[in-house]
Amino acid sequence: MDRKGEVATRASALPGDGGGVGDLAAERHAVLASSVRRDALAILRAAPGPLTAAALADRLDLHVTTVRFHLDQLERVGLVSRESDRSGRRGRPAAAYRVVNVDLTAARDQMIDALAAAAARGGPSPQQDAREAGRRWAAGLPVPQGDARTLLTDLAGQLGFNPEPADGGIRLLACPFRSAARRNPQVVCQVHLGLLQGIAARAHDGDQVGVGLVPFAEPQACHLTLTATPTHQ
Repeated sequence: MDRKGEVATRASALPGDGGGVGDLAAERHAVLASSVRRDALAILRAAPGPLTAAALADRLDLHVTTVRFHLDQLERVGLVSRESDRSGRRGRPAAAYRVVNVDLTAARDQMIDALAAAAARGGPSPQQDAREAGRRWAAGLPVPQGDARTLLTDLAGQLGFNPEPADGGIRLLACPFRSAARRNPQVVCQVHLGLLQGIAARAHDGDQVGVGLVPFAEPQACHLTLTATPTHQ
């Protein structure tokens, strides 16, 4: 089988690739077996903005420690995201949570399209072809105004990567294509890198930020690195 056929086979294998979209959907189904978590999601969806664990505990009539446990489970599978509550109070800001609207089916279809495009190029470098396919994916996505870190965090959340701020970049705690990425990081991870580079390039500070990706920097997490690039005066 030639390289085009191999990459196309990888693309067609994504829907049931063991640790990919199907498994993440199954994990989310298991997490949502809890009525408390379903109620927490319903409250977060109805709220005009992010809520702290204490605010959720008050509405659910539960101890805040119990609510934090359930929020951790929802965050683990990418159903909620955490951010700092900057409400003006003194001291360390509390964590606040909002619902992440994830369309795994759309993400899967877009990933297959990107892999197919990489296969069609047939160039000498699969990695370069994959990154270019990811950039074309990014070019077709609606991107609001904002800085690179914010845009990348929002997009990664929408695609089911469960992003978490980190020093020097963003930790990606989940991956809808994890099993395929472990088998073929030179293609799958490079598509993701091209996608994220393409999104960052459209940010208002895109020419000042270099984007890199360290696949499986931790057993269950990848690291998205953001580095300042020199600007020409």
